[in-house]
Amino acid sequence: MKTFRAAFAADTLLVLVTFFVPAFSGIGSEPGLADRIFPNRSGGFRGDVLWIFWSGLALSFWSVLMIVRALKERDRADSLDAVLGTVWIAEYFCYVGWTFIHMMG
Repeated sequence: MKTFRAAFAADTLLVLVTFFVPAFSGIGSEPGLADRIFPNRSGGFRGDVLWIFWSGLALSFWSVLMIVRALKERDRADSLDAVLGTVWIAEYFCYVGWTFIHMMG
């Protein structure tokens, strides 16, 4: 499914930038590029954090559906989506853990 792959690519890009470009997410108490791009905070969270949390949760459920579908149909395209779904679930748990570690401090 092209939509699944596009959502996977967009969220993965945002997660990778957050992990590996400290100037994006901020260094220590210094604001990063994300603070300037997503200045509106909801409950104290930046827009990028909220986006990854909620879209990532939806993408995780979607990933489970892709995995189940691949196990039933045994199609090559479905298998690729299942692999991407598995990668996303691992990536999402790493992101949520990383966010909580940095929030607590």
